[in-house]
Amino acid sequence: MSDELQEAIDYLPHDGPPVFRRSANGLDIALPPSSAEIRFSSANCRQIRGGRRPQIDGLTYYDHCGFHFADTAEFLFYLSAWGEWPVESALRFRIGGTLVTVGRVSPVLPLLFEPYYRDKYVLQYEFARYSSIRLTGVSADEARSVVHSALFHLNARYLAPAKTGAQIMHLLPPGRPYEQPSEDDLGRITRRRVLTRPRLKTLEPGLLFNAASTEEGEARFLGFYRVLEFYFTRALEEDIERLRLDGNTTARDLIAVARERTELDMLRRLLNAALTTAQRTSLLAQLQYRRLASRKPSTDLAGALYAFRCSLVHAKQAELHRTRIPDPLVEDSTLGSWNYLVRRCAELTIRRYCLTMSNRGHR
Repeated sequence: MSDELQEAIDYLPHDGPPVFRRSANGLDIALPPSSAEIRFSSANCRQIRGGRRPQIDGLTYYDHCGFHFADTAEFLFYLSAWGEWPVESALRFRIGGTLVTVGRVSPVLPLLFEPYYRDKYVLQYEFARYSSIRLTGVSADEARSVVHSALFHLNARYLAPAKTGAQIMHLLPPGRPYEQPSEDDLGRITRRRVLTRPRLKTLEPGLLFNAASTEEGEARFLGFYRVLEFYFTRALEEDIERLRLDGNTTARDLIAVARERTELDMLRRLLNAALTTAQRTSLLAQLQYRRLASRKPSTDLAGALYAFRCSLVHAKQAELHRTRIPDPLVEDSTLGSWNYLVRRCAELTIRRYCLTMSNRGHR
């Protein structure tokens, strides 16, 4: 037996019924409960030994989260707070003519994925323990829509007793920078000097900021946006007070300012008051550099943040072109940038309104 063939066999489970047959040129591996088998040639075994994903006719990979072959598709997932599928037995139900199996991964998935993605540094190993949603009786064209339906039924019905939710898991491919702080970055957390930091004059925005800091994804953005909402009226009152003390301001001017009560008007007024020109310019540069703005060059930070916020909270069927519909099979490359921008705006706003000018401490 060649070393390549033996190494491929080592990735397969050996604690249950046989799932593979040796052939003269490689391995035939079953995809239960389907009758389909994937044939791994000697060349495929060499690919596995070399840490590559096997390239097989009819085999389609979904970006770092699953595959389709014959009438079978399989997608990795994890459970919030639980991680792996928490029980030994699998859950089965049907969506039309497709059988859905939820539980531990099939025998073939570790062979396809672990040699390529295995990385103990980012905790990607022992793939046989991972969890998956397996679809049997589905074409490659239908697999995406069926797995979305399967996730809905899993989250809405089956996982309710466990008070958790399932989401597709994307593996970190080789060469992708891992967004983990380096030892040098972690060393900057502690300081030798004992600095004096100011107490918050108002607790509520700090509580909102702290809660948002522990969230992830879209919830993180909306959490920091709530900090900005907290100060909408404050910025308006400050503007009215300034104009009231200005001898050149007429009653008509005050009425016009007081009527500017749309959320976008309030956000724009707040950012103009809370952020310095240099700070707004820096954040606009980030908006442009990360290609988040639809207009080039973008000159409206508030407009961009407000449009993204609306895309998260509104889902009217007639306005789906402006709605952000998350696709769990596609990695989101922009959400982290949006979260950075709104977090920075929230931080600067708290510094402007909630920390005393005389006791700001060192940054």
